[in-house]
Amino acid sequence: MWETKDNPRGVNAPRVSIGLPVYNGQAYLASAMESLLEQTYQDFELIVCDNASTDGTEAICRAFAKRDRRVRYVRQIRNVGAAGNFNRTAELARGEYFRWAAHDDVCGPQLLQRCVEALDANPRAVLAQGTVAIIDLDGNVIATLDGPEMKPLLDPARQMDSADPARRFYELLLRTKWCFEIFGLIRRSSLMRTHLHEPYYGSDKVILASLCLSGGFVTVPGAIFYRRYHPASSTSLKDPSQRQKWIGGNSRKSARLQCFGGYARAIREADLPPWTRVRCLGVMGKYVGQFQKWPWLRAS
Repeated sequence: MWETKDNPRGVNAPRVSIGLPVYNGQAYLASAMESLLEQTYQDFELIVCDNASTDGTEAICRAFAKRDRRVRYVRQIRNVGAAGNFNRTAELARGEYFRWAAHDDVCGPQLLQRCVEALDANPRAVLAQGTVAIIDLDGNVIATLDGPEMKPLLDPARQMDSADPARRFYELLLRTKWCFEIFGLIRRSSLMRTHLHEPYYGSDKVILASLCLSGGFVTVPGAIFYRRYHPASSTSLKDPSQRQKWIGGNSRKSARLQCFGGYARAIREADLPPWTRVRCLGVMGKYVGQFQKWPWLRAS
């Protein structure tokens, strides 16, 4: 099923693994890969999983793999959906730390180094992320998350680095509009205890819920992550059927209902004291209360 340039796990394993899933990403893929290969931190592997692209993606990937031995190129023989392709990059990873990278985003040169340093210095943290800037089709910065342009859409200041798991869970479920942290640097051992991406839209936030119940998230000032917004990005998909097709799902359940089940499962599976577990269930109650007349049971 797989065409891969691979090494056995554990043999000369790098400290960091970066997983880059892509489907028909020729427009921005080279810029994304260049920004990763030019990182000041060099001890990493870049695993590119091509989801049976039909454009020039394969040629771009093969050229990079030929040029730089850190690039491992994997091509699916058929499209397995975004969830399956994201997960394959994590399954192939060998590093202590893991980071997903989108084919249309760009990373500042010190992002990886600063995030590695942050996790090394904070053994109780499970994820480190940089400061986010929003870029347009041409790579121009159009907003930063601390700028006035984003204030109407901003998450309020959050305590994702709190020592209290219930507090972190509250902040994630009730005070988060974005899921930028899914592109943070993660302890791979913690990530692989989650269920990874599941075939419904919003499962990235379920991953973050599981992670935040096991440790804190730290933000690294000065390390920039450039998130690109454009009409062809997955975040631009509004129709539930389009989202379902992109993620690779076929369930008739609403995505919101499946997310709710994922959050409940995260609480159940987490190693929490009884009272902390009860408080997390209370957060779930407040989360459900956001949806008047229970539309979450049917809406995607």
